[in-house]
Amino acid sequence: MSTAAQDTGQISDGYHTFDELYRYRMLYHAWAVKAWQQAGWPVMKSHRHHDGQLCFGGGWFIVTAQLPSGQVSNHYRDLYWHLFDCPAVDCAPEWDGHTPQQAADRIEKTLRNPTQKLWKGQTVLCTWPGCGKSLVLSDQWLVDVLNELAPGIMFVVGNPPATSWICVSGKGFYCPKHWHLDPDDEHWELGPREES
Repeated sequence: MSTAAQDTGQISDGYHTFDELYRYRMLYHAWAVKAWQQAGWPVMKSHRHHDGQLCFGGGWFIVTAQLPSGQVSNHYRDLYWHLFDCPAVDCAPEWDGHTPQQAADRIEKTLRNPTQKLWKGQTVLCTWPGCGKSLVLSDQWLVDVLNELAPGIMFVVGNPPATSWICVSGKGFYCPKHWHLDPDDEHWELGPREES
């Protein structure tokens, strides 16, 4: 770390230094990750951005969450990796362009309305741990149907089923790779699809 960066970390508002505030933010975020996963919202960490490049050239990782209000993410030094109890993936989901202000607004919006319904244009992530695939909900009729599903009901998003996503109300979305339909009894199951 450069001397300038060390000096910046010691700047204080009279109560806390930048270093203290960043540490608080990181620890609160690690706790939030636990709560977000319990709520069924996908959270993952990776040493690489979606394009496969190491975060800041190495020594850093990114934590990305898909809240009902949208994507939020933060970077941290590798020494904090073990504090974030969430699936590790090869590459992070593609960044949606959110700014720190937008991420803060999304977190606040979710705090104010944690049961917010889905909306047209929303990007959802596959809930299967470590997957990271995304789907844009582009049709209003589909959003309306999904918002009315009773908890635990499964709805196939697309046709044919072999290439479709499913939504399990109250549990999340699953890409074609992480659910399958038993052809004999037409019973669906979550889990990796067996290659034929």
